[in-house]
Amino acid sequence: MPQIAMTPNKHSVYEERAQVPFKSKGHLGQGAFGAVDEVELLDHITTQQKQSYARKIFLLPFPALEQKRRLATIRNEVDIIKRVQHIHMIKLVETYIFGREFAIIFEPVAEGTLGDLLEPDNREQWPSIRAKLQKHVPQWFGCLVSGLSYLHTNKIRHRDIKPSNILTLSGNVLLTDFGISLDSPEETHSTYTNAWGTKKYRAPEVVVGKRFGRRADVFALGAVFLEMLTAFIGHDILSRQNDNFPGSYADKCTSISEWIDNIESIGPKDGWYGTMIFLCKTMLQYDPFERPSADDICQCWRYHPFTALPPVSCDCNPIYSDFEWRRIVESATPENATGQGPRKQEAINAALQRAMSNDHRLATAILIGQGASTDALAMTSEMERPGALNSLDSLVSLYRDQRQWKYAEELAKVGKDPSYLLQTLDGHSSSVFAVAFSPDSQLVASASDDYTIWLWDSTTGTKSQHGILEGHVGSVLAVAFLPDKLIASASRDCTMRLWDITTETPHEIFKADLGSLWAVAFSPDGKVIATASDNYTVQLRDSATGAMLTMLTGHSDVVWSIAFSTDGKLIASASREYIQIWDSVTGEPCGTLKGHPGLILGMAFSPNGKLIASASNNETICLWDLETGVPYKTLEGHSDAVVAVAFSPDNKFIASTSYDYTVRLWDCTTGALHKTLEGHENLVWATAFSPNGELIASASHDATVKLWDYRALCDAQS
Repeated sequence: MPQIAMTPNKHSVYEERAQVPFKSKGHLGQGAFGAVDEVELLDHITTQQKQSYARKIFLLPFPALEQKRRLATIRNEVDIIKRVQHIHMIKLVETYIFGREFAIIFEPVAEGTLGDLLEPDNREQWPSIRAKLQKHVPQWFGCLVSGLSYLHTNKIRHRDIKPSNILTLSGNVLLTDFGISLDSPEETHSTYTNAWGTKKYRAPEVVVGKRFGRRADVFALGAVFLEMLTAFIGHDILSRQNDNFPGSYADKCTSISEWIDNIESIGPKDGWYGTMIFLCKTMLQYDPFERPSADDICQCWRYHPFTALPPVSCDCNPIYSDFEWRRIVESATPENATGQGPRKQEAINAALQRAMSNDHRLATAILIGQGASTDALAMTSEMERPGALNSLDSLVSLYRDQRQWKYAEELAKVGKDPSYLLQTLDGHSSSVFAVAFSPDSQLVASASDDYTIWLWDSTTGTKSQHGILEGHVGSVLAVAFLPDKLIASASRDCTMRLWDITTETPHEIFKADLGSLWAVAFSPDGKVIATASDNYTVQLRDSATGAMLTMLTGHSDVVWSIAFSTDGKLIASASREYIQIWDSVTGEPCGTLKGHPGLILGMAFSPNGKLIASASNNETICLWDLETGVPYKTLEGHSDAVVAVAFSPDNKFIASTSYDYTVRLWDCTTGALHKTLEGHENLVWATAFSPNGELIASASHDATVKLWDYRALCDAQS
């Protein structure tokens, strides 16, 4: 019988049934890949019955290859249960193999699942179940958010959150069934299968086969929260909604909105209920980038006493009791301590100041909605905003009227130092994926999801005389300048186009052999174009004729990023967990850089040719010494996946961009964080330095490009 590679928990192999020290007490349920029953531990000497546990049994298939795959799935679940140590997670006890059975023993044995309470089989049980829901459901919201935030903080995605995978026991809730969870540093996962999760609760990006990440879990939990809120106000209402809501939440965005409006209008007017309605709206956004992260939501419970959010009865959030409002409430009169009167206003204002100072935007939004005083912001009410957003008061009113958290992001930006931001280039109608400077630093090219390349004047921030380059029929993912006034663009339409920017018409065009083109780069002399494709290759072509020079093969996954060394002798290509170094003349591999965990999404050569920086979705940047081929420094500070990196022309700093909406500047020698540039309203896809060393450009999912003053940043203190 094959053995699974186990962590130190006890693992046994039994040859006979009599050796198995567990006796089944009855069936509990069915997991993603195995049946679950309740068992008792038997002492084979005294036959005295011992403590009860839950047991999940997997039946291993006969073919060796299938058995190996099944064991890999089991190992994943075992390792994840072993790793998680949280009050709202099941705990691993031991594992064993008998014959074709592989068993996981865990605790505790639950009373049932959340699904049993939301949709009981016996409708006569509803009165007693309703009483339990009224008592516990408000407490469970914060507990489940705490559990999901814990998983995501530890780089684990559950991928099958649903009511039947949430156990209930003595007023507690526990997440279970990690059979298809992913223990990975990746924020997103590239897949074209729809095998992940239960259809009803899959996020839209999962349903259509796009890249998905932690926010798919947030969508699923939002759907569970919606059902919890609906059941809280009446079982019959939930039954009617489900009867009128076949299929998946992802397919019924309009129906979801109507559902939420319905239960908001007939539900209780308590502050926490309205807040949870608001959170459901944000968690169930179709676009994953419009959803908050689990940590964003978790932070809300750290700022809200009184009625703003449901109470949490356990210690799953250890910071909950440490904030200033606790001391304020304890010193208040009994009336004020229950959340009424001036003490409530004082505490909310204090919490608002704390939330804003820490840039916790979702918490800020809820506090404003709960009536926080604008005086508590301790800043001017007049803001540099056009039209209806020209004052803080009108911004607060706009939020209260529309209950949209994006307005709170505007508030969170008030008071931040804008001195390094020179220009915001606003014109694209969708995400900007790439940005590049012309060799003379006078032009900025931006490539967008709207199928266009815009050319901007880097001094004025206005659209240049060269205008907009149109012709692609898919998202433009990469752009680069040649020395002789040509621009290359790579697109999802499987083409790389060469543009003569003096005529605004395509100068040369050729179609890639296979797949979308993710990156494009030129040799320093401009004679060779390199393109990276999702057919796992790098293609080198003559920039004058478009003729294929050579194809670099050997990667086993999508090539996300490519770069030439400054002397043109080397090419680096990044794919998944490693970087391949190639001889640019012979096309032969001459080195591999391995050791940066996660998916490597971007990388760059240093101007002096001694270093390579790589960006990973494990939230770090890795610096590699090209002489030794080993990583010698890891830069930590981003709070989400790092997408791109670039070296400054003077070799002093590295710029990085991230899903956390920021651009960060790092000291190239010490690896210390120098500055964090905030201002984008969504994830930042790309960055570039101007060749003259004056500017930094950043391209974002918010459809803008921002130009930052690099010289001022150099002079600024860290």
